[in-house]
Amino acid sequence: MSVATFRGGQNLNFAIPSSYLKKLMEQIGPVKPFPKEKPTGSKSSIFADLGGKGTKGITAGKILWGYRSWELSYSLRNHLRQNVEDVHYYIIFYDKLGDPIDVEIETYRSTIPAGLARRVEINVFGDGVPSMVKDGGKIEFRILDFEIVE
Repeated sequence: MSVATFRGGQNLNFAIPSSYLKKLMEQIGPVKPFPKEKPTGSKSSIFADLGGKGTKGITAGKILWGYRSWELSYSLRNHLRQNVEDVHYYIIFYDKLGDPIDVEIETYRSTIPAGLARRVEINVFGDGVPSMVKDGGKIEFRILDFEIVE
């Protein structure tokens, strides 16, 4: 019978032998159901939004265009209590009508400390992308994956 699980232990589970359980049940009498508890609300995993528009875990923002039209900088923020690294993400560029016009696939390999952010600079070479985005478009970040550093 499983009695506990250690989340950081790569499927490490703890159990007690059923022979102990049988002896215990003989001592305590018939089985009684647990009282029903009120739902406490949904607690979703930070991983539920990977590849989507999640705001938990890692987010990107504070976008600035550089002196040259193809230079872009932004911050990757770690909202977790653990350091992270190897953050894989999409940067999607939209025109003023909301249509996607280009995508960049990026990886930030360095460590982002817990609760802090790192500034990232890239060059965007899509043909006319910066001018279309600056003319009323937008930029969206989608975090795909990251590694928690123990």
